[in-house]
Amino acid sequence: MIRRIAVDVYRGPLLRLPRRSDAPDPDDERKVNRWLRSQRGPTAIDLFCGAGGLSLGLQRAGFSILVGADSDELALETHVANLGGLGYGEVYGSLLGSEFRLREEQCASNLL
Repeated sequence: MIRRIAVDVYRGPLLRLPRRSDAPDPDDERKVNRWLRSQRGPTAIDLFCGAGGLSLGLQRAGFSILVGADSDELALETHVANLGGLGYGEVYGSLLGSEFRLREEQCASNLL
């Protein structure tokens, strides 16, 4: 059975959002490490974050959002613009592979 959408889908003009000023540059490892060490209280990593609904709730509950990860680049851009932190939008196969584990180990070692 094929489902049809009853309403036409329209996407408006592309709006690019700037990264929050307090979000670290993900390409500068020293700044990322310094930023990670500065985070206080409970921390969270939001996988499949979309535009950041769960992250917003966690942030309001006192968590520091370290990472938002999603395959939708526009949703991820919205997440980082609104909530800060780091954003990862690579293909999930590589994100959940060795590169993500390496970053996860770096984050954990910097917080200890």
